[in-house]
Amino acid sequence: MKITILGHVCIDKNTSENSSYTAAGSPAMFMNKIFRQLPDNQLTIIAPYGADFLEYAENGKLYPEKPSGKNTLVYENITKGGARIQKAHHTKEKEIPLPTKAVPESEVVDSVGSGDIFSAGFAHRYQQTHSLEKAGRFANELARQCLFYTPSEIKPRLDN
Repeated sequence: MKITILGHVCIDKNTSENSSYTAAGSPAMFMNKIFRQLPDNQLTIIAPYGADFLEYAENGKLYPEKPSGKNTLVYENITKGGARIQKAHHTKEKEIPLPTKAVPESEVVDSVGSGDIFSAGFAHRYQQTHSLEKAGRFANELARQCLFYTPSEIKPRLDN
């Protein structure tokens, strides 16, 4: 079966006191991982990406075949001393720190999809405000809220 995923891709950099890792992120990459497990699939992701994304593409077929620039959107999550800071980077020219209150692991009901919700919330608010800081703060809060509920219980409020 031929499957085409239209969306965006990003690079996730996650660091805590105990570990760190960098990997491809975004709903498109998550769907790619799931569909690749099924037999006889030919997957293509249509998304803008930079040359720095190629090492994280995980043998996925990307379109366009060549990067559209040097840099890909990077989400950096840093957890230290019970606090979490999330930054969004596209180039080295501008960083906007987005502090948020860490959620203790014992309070997390379900974390599946929180990164996807962050991405969707960020895109939604950025389209409205054209402000990286406002979009990042909104997306942080939306992703944080989803940690306390199962997917069927989530009733997002988009007025913040």
